[in-house]
Amino acid sequence: MNVCRCMYIHMPSLGLLYLYTAGFLIAILLQGLLTWKELRGQDVIDITELPMKQSITTSRTFASAITEQSLLEEQIANFCAHCARQLRTQNSVAQQLYVYAHTSAFRTDIEQHYLSELVTLPVATSNTQELISYALAAFRRAYRPGTLYKKAGVILLKIIPETAVVPDMFDTKDRAKDNRLQRVLDHIDDRHGKRAIIFGSQISSQQPVYRTEHKSPLYTTDLRDIIQLKAR
Repeated sequence: MNVCRCMYIHMPSLGLLYLYTAGFLIAILLQGLLTWKELRGQDVIDITELPMKQSITTSRTFASAITEQSLLEEQIANFCAHCARQLRTQNSVAQQLYVYAHTSAFRTDIEQHYLSELVTLPVATSNTQELISYALAAFRRAYRPGTLYKKAGVILLKIIPETAVVPDMFDTKDRAKDNRLQRVLDHIDDRHGKRAIIFGSQISSQQPVYRTEHKSPLYTTDLRDIIQLKAR
């Protein structure tokens, strides 16, 4: 009787343990299947179901302070290009653009300066060239020569779906042509890799501006970082 009572008491717990173990194994197998599909280039997440970002930011802290205007403009242009690509990925456009750069708050031996410019675009857009032109114009208005800028960034604000763009009757741009050209550039980048084609303002300099000592290797995208195994 005591043996039967003990089995009656512990059987439900044993059943729960089996259910928990089975659920755990199913979760691992499912995650493994999704990873396997991703490695084969299959989309496993429907990004159309993700909520649209209300703002998009790209910023960097430089390895050493930058004072050259041309080098700073290069970084601003690259930030804009990255933000614009994210806009087009979610089929949206931005109505405002915010550019900023500032000195290091930890440097007490230099004059502190915070550069910031907010631009309201006449027509909401996701065109890389147009966003770069507005960002650089804003940056040039506020740039202070001789300032040691440690960080810079670009923020796109008031993001709306591209189908909700209100045209401006005074707009002289051929936006249909610009959009066709942008789609061609995106297609080339998708086929031949990022930065296959860039604008002149994005030309990379020889001077490294970011710290990459602790950057993880690019195992899946760079042949130089592929893991090598040696058989003995």
